[in-house]
Amino acid sequence: MKSETRRIKVFVPSVGTGLKAGICGGGTRFYELVRAMVRDGGFEVTIAFTSGGLQSFKNYFAGNPEIVDAIKVIPVKASLFLKKEPFRLFRAWSYLVSTLHLRALTRRKDFGPFDIGLSTSDFFYHISPLVKMKKRGRITRIFSYSYHRYPKPGDRKGIWLVNWVMYRQQRWVYKQIARYADEAFINGSDEGREIAADLKNYGYTPECRLVDLGVDRDMIDAIPAGKDKKFTLIHIGMRTNKGIYDLPDIWEAVLAKFPDATLGMIGGISNEDKSRLTAEFEKRGIARGLDFLGYIDDNRKFALLKSARVFIAPSHEEGWGIAVGEAMACGLPVVGYDLIAYKSVYGDSVDYVKSFDTKDFGKKTAEILSDKKMYESYRAKGGKTIAKYDWKDIFSRELKFYKKG
Repeated sequence: MKSETRRIKVFVPSVGTGLKAGICGGGTRFYELVRAMVRDGGFEVTIAFTSGGLQSFKNYFAGNPEIVDAIKVIPVKASLFLKKEPFRLFRAWSYLVSTLHLRALTRRKDFGPFDIGLSTSDFFYHISPLVKMKKRGRITRIFSYSYHRYPKPGDRKGIWLVNWVMYRQQRWVYKQIARYADEAFINGSDEGREIAADLKNYGYTPECRLVDLGVDRDMIDAIPAGKDKKFTLIHIGMRTNKGIYDLPDIWEAVLAKFPDATLGMIGGISNEDKSRLTAEFEKRGIARGLDFLGYIDDNRKFALLKSARVFIAPSHEEGWGIAVGEAMACGLPVVGYDLIAYKSVYGDSVDYVKSFDTKDFGKKTAEILSDKKMYESYRAKGGKTIAKYDWKDIFSRELKFYKKG
């Protein structure tokens, strides 16, 4: 009788969302990697989730419950007592709680062993528990992923102290990756190549694996355009580094030429940011045609993208820009800042604006809405570019590294 091939045991700490559900480009890629592992059948995946992380995972796979059922879940604390985050900076405390809880779990005799510990980001709360597990013989190999390189504190908008902490913790994680990781997967953009150079400077000797981010073309193609709401402009990512405070300037310029235009904003946003942003729109007298859509599932997101006119990407920082690719797959022209990541991944398929000229961004957005020839040109170039980035092709290559002994 033929024996069944032993499945590869993978452990993943996923605690970045704390008590609140949410997802970013790196999270999307992780979930698609899990989908690929489940479909492959050669992996046994265990994920340590906070309550927010587990809810995000279930939201993402709401239409594919078999993926959720195939995963073993280990609950991780993100708070000692609370069930909701009382304010934005509470997330920093939740990271510490989750890290300490994960490290405590590794002391249990029934925890593991695993073949691979997977760090889905270059944050301390993902890599630190895996290093501890490897030292204790609970995992054999560490695979790490890095998508975004934090600039020096003075080169980034926001609170200097917070920026300094983010920058320094990432540098510490780079050192841990260089010392303990067996495989380092880096996004294949020019920014990713800078990360690879950083790891090499910290002593990482193996070859970094440059990987792509992508879209699920089959899924997107099967979703019809939405009929209930048809936005003139659509934006994804309601955080400061995604350029939300550039939106008033852009919107003001567009409304000057298209008074009946509408703007759909997708993604969770803090109460503080929403109040401040709304106040700015109202102050300028341009608080019309706006819709804060919050977090929505992929089916609704892609339906809205397909029915919109233009995708705007005023992000100030990107490692790849997965939302841009999703917009292109939905047939939208894209206007965005001339970020290194965008230009190295999407080439001339984006209508670029000098970073961070908000006035010119608004002008170019109005121009592409007015010029049919330009509009169709960017639609066509985007569709051709995104055809190169399909999840099925990406993970058929990537899983080969997991299967190496």
